[in-house]
Formats: sequence, structure tokens, C-alpha cells
Amino acid sequence: MHLSDYALIHNTRRDERCDTRVSIDTTIFIGDHDLHDDRRIEYLETVPKVGEEILIATNRSIYDPPREKKSVFSHYTSGALKTHKL
Repeated sequence: MHLSDYALIHNTRRDERCDTRVSIDTTIFIGDHDLHDDRRIEYLETVPKVGEEILIATNRSIYDPPREKKSVFSHYTSGALKTHKL
């Protein structure tokens, strides 16, 4: 698992012999920021130990129909993102 700027993996060069790459992106804001209601779940006080302290799931399937965005600030996970404490 890589936690990085979302643009990083999409700007990497893939060799022709590469296997499948799965990219699941979401945003996690750390620190003191103005909260936007559409993305409140993405704001955390510290960088979590994903897989040790929490799991993050979008609870969306590729078979789910596209959802209308609540606002320009909404993400495709808005209303579906869940954090699960371990």
C-alpha cells in the first residue's frame, strides 16, 4: 500500500510487462483545516496506521450506478466512505 499524493501513481510510467495496478484514491486531510460538510469524514487529527489502527472503505461497487455530486467539493466517495477502527 502506498499513501501519497493522488496524482503520483497516475503519473508513473508502467512497463509493458506490468501486472494489473489497482488504484483506490480518496483524500485524508490532517491537521487544522476548515471542514466542508461533503467531505467531513476525510478529516483526521493524525496520520492513521492504515491496516493496524483503522481500515478505510468506500462501500461502493463497480456495479453501483453513478451518484450525483452534492456540490463541487464532493468526491465519488461522499456519503459512502467509512472508517473502521481495529
